[in-house]
Amino acid sequence: MIFFYFAFYVNDITMRKIYFLTICSLALFFNSLQAQEEQEHSSIEHTMKRHRVGVFLGNALIHGVKNTQTGHEQYVLAPTLGLDYTYSFSHKWGIGTYNELNHLDIEVKSDNEEEYIKRENTLLFSGVVVFEPVRNFGIFAGTGVETDPNETLWVRYFGLEYTFIHTDDWHVSLSVGYINKEKYDAFNFGVVISRGFGKNVPLKHHE
Repeated sequence: MIFFYFAFYVNDITMRKIYFLTICSLALFFNSLQAQEEQEHSSIEHTMKRHRVGVFLGNALIHGVKNTQTGHEQYVLAPTLGLDYTYSFSHKWGIGTYNELNHLDIEVKSDNEEEYIKRENTLLFSGVVVFEPVRNFGIFAGTGVETDPNETLWVRYFGLEYTFIHTDDWHVSLSVGYINKEKYDAFNFGVVISRGFGKNVPLKHHE
């Protein structure tokens, strides 16, 4: 997979509104698709594996990054590679750990101070709770840390995931997340390729 860096200048408030509206629109769209699927496949029993391991391939969008040539602030898109694990208690609830490597070398403005902090090739480790209100559409939230050679920061991680390819063991999903970090924020988006293993968790969906 080939990743591309790009940067652009936009107003912070406008950008956050755009992402908020985008996430809400995606949630409504996926929910409507799922409702249609449930009507077509109501009362069909299926199973899922209790354990699931996935690889995340995507990008992180970071605002407030200092352009070393112009001195202006900009948005930067950084390639991201992740490794996820989820343990399912039932067809709706699970817990997991979402871990990511961001390939970057930036100076980003701190939310709490009028200064820039250095971040390079950060590692994120988080524990999350996963809730699947309807089949193939999941919501996750949790906390953890992001670390690099310069500093370790606490983070809060929230996101949505929609599975559009689902076989007995393999899933391919679209994922979008918001990472509220101790000193700055980021959005990420990408594809998750995962495989289930272990015992089955019985599922049954009704109208």
